Amino acid sequence: MIVVVMGVTGAGKSTVGERLSRILGWRFIDADSLHQPSHVAKMRAGIPLTDEDRDAWIEAVCAAVGAWPHGGQPTVLACSALRARHRERLRCLGDVRFVHLLVDATTAQARVAHRCDHFMPASLVPSQFEALEHPPDALVLDGRDDPERIAQRIAGWLRRGTAGDHGEATAGRGTFEFLWPEPGSAWRLIDVSLPLRQGMVQWPGDPEVRVRRVLDRRRGDPVRLTEVAMSAHAGTHVDAPAHFLAEGAPVSSIALDLLVGPALVLDMGDTALLTDVVFETAPIPLGTTRLLLRTRTTHRRLLDRAEFSPDYAAVSPEGARWLVRKGIRLVGIDSLSIGPFSGGEETHVILLDAGTIIIEGLRLGEVEPGPCVLVCLPLLLEGAEASPARVVLVRGPRECS
Repeated sequence: MIVVVMGVTGAGKSTVGERLSRILGWRFIDADSLHQPSHVAKMRAGIPLTDEDRDAWIEAVCAAVGAWPHGGQPTVLACSALRARHRERLRCLGDVRFVHLLVDATTAQARVAHRCDHFMPASLVPSQFEALEHPPDALVLDGRDDPERIAQRIAGWLRRGTAGDHGEATAGRGTFEFLWPEPGSAWRLIDVSLPLRQGMVQWPGDPEVRVRRVLDRRRGDPVRLTEVAMSAHAGTHVDAPAHFLAEGAPVSSIALDLLVGPALVLDMGDTALLTDVVFETAPIPLGTTRLLLRTRTTHRRLLDRAEFSPDYAAVSPEGARWLVRKGIRLVGIDSLSIGPFSGGEETHVILLDAGTIIIEGLRLGEVEPGPCVLVCLPLLLEGAEASPARVVLVRGPRECS
């Protein structure tokens, strides 16, 4: 097995990686030691590496680690691995697990500025955040925590994952980490989907939901058969990149590990426009990747009305950019659109172009703010830009604590 401790410079990769290797008794490799001398000189001069530079470096890292299990050893690798394609290259080595140490820019700047034995200057910290493409399939931990505690948590996560118990799931490719309620505990399933019915509220101009009974036992037919006609954006639905991007991916290609996993329900009060300033002051923990917004739309029961109201809450373009910068990979909202009634296209484009999936039309009136496990399953509509979805939140004693 190869465990990659990743993150921007100053996240604590080397410190945590060394401690983890001692706990596990595994080989430790610091990828920073494998940079070419020309790359080191470039960074010392305050010049960020190009993608071509990083490509050559990742190849050197792969050569040093070796393939697992053929010719390789159990290894803890400290490596920034900021780009998705570099993580894909590392995955070719075999059984690779990623641990993402998240820190904010202020913490990273302060740590790098106080280092006296490293070639990376503090001036290059912003370029690291610009290059970072957040992994959807990593164990995400707060890099500001005590390094020994982080290492111990990673070691415990690995042991639980390989033991196959009911703890945190192994976060390998196509999986995710969350705390599933123990068997027999008082865990709850909360359906947050809008019932699809004729006459329900819809976005102006969208085709109405039509439900027609084609066959009926009460009329003497052998079975009951129902015909349904509706927009792909009816009720609670998922927007895929193809909704606003000409070359965007359809809803059928969205990875399940984006649609299922740990999430945070956040109450935004009666605020009409959710801007970057609003989000900056909201209690969003570091490492949150799925965010569900309960807004004035719920508080004013706008989705319970037969007529559409433009007085719903929405995310501004600046708010969308903030969400992308903070690594939010999925954002859900109780409104029928995440963008404002006038000019909402820009909000959609910013999120979808960054690969952030959108869920609209959530029914969050009975949901208290806090952590949960999100299960969102859109219909597998081949090539469609959106799809109605059944969305369920899972909460148990640990999620409610």
